[in-house]
Amino acid sequence: MILYVPGYSLQAALFPHRTDLDGIERVGLSIGLSIVLVPVLALILHSTPWKLGMWSFASGTILIILFLGGSAIWRRAQLPLHDLAPTLPALHPQQWWRNLPTLEQRIYRWLAGAAGVILLTLVVVFTLPTPDTSYTEFYMLGSAGLAEQYPLDPRAGDPLQVTMGIVNQEQTTRTYRVEVWATWAWDPANWHTLTTEAGPFTLEPGERLEQPLMWAMPWEADDVQVSFLLFRADDNEPYRTLQLWLDVGAE
Repeated sequence: MILYVPGYSLQAALFPHRTDLDGIERVGLSIGLSIVLVPVLALILHSTPWKLGMWSFASGTILIILFLGGSAIWRRAQLPLHDLAPTLPALHPQQWWRNLPTLEQRIYRWLAGAAGVILLTLVVVFTLPTPDTSYTEFYMLGSAGLAEQYPLDPRAGDPLQVTMGIVNQEQTTRTYRVEVWATWAWDPANWHTLTTEAGPFTLEPGERLEQPLMWAMPWEADDVQVSFLLFRADDNEPYRTLQLWLDVGAE
């Protein structure tokens, strides 16, 4: 039905007159238009906050059918009854198929196979998670619980604190750990120190973690970069990185 009704509603709105198309042409056009409409609907839903899912796709399809069906009813109301295309076109598919040349039969088979492959590909692309849609959210909040009011002018040795946030949106259970490094911008090779670590934290899909993260600056200097590194499981390379620039005063 999904490969026929949307296209049928559209062709009924576009060609309401009985002489516009014959029965076979209407069926073929209905299927062809449905093959076009369904991927377009999937693309639109994929870019909305509702994303592409069973219920969003079903709701979108129903709305399209209702809109196009209403348009078809309005178009048909403008014509005399004897000029209206039948709502159920008279079909003789076996006779039509037998009358086709062998080459045209092969072309139709190839087109049907190609349409099936395209639809299967679209289903796989839009239902399986991709790197763009599966990710971890990593953020730091200041003293007011917002992305501001960070401790930017501390003294060496004083305890500093931010609120660390991790949200697992990767559709599978993940384990994370966090490292906080201090690096002096003017001599990073010799002034690069691990100040604290946190974790591991195991989060289920959709689970959020927010908790205080404390550290202290090891030395006095201007232009000190503080790097918050988020690692997944036992990875050696950070998965997400956040940075603060501090001017650290004397104790």
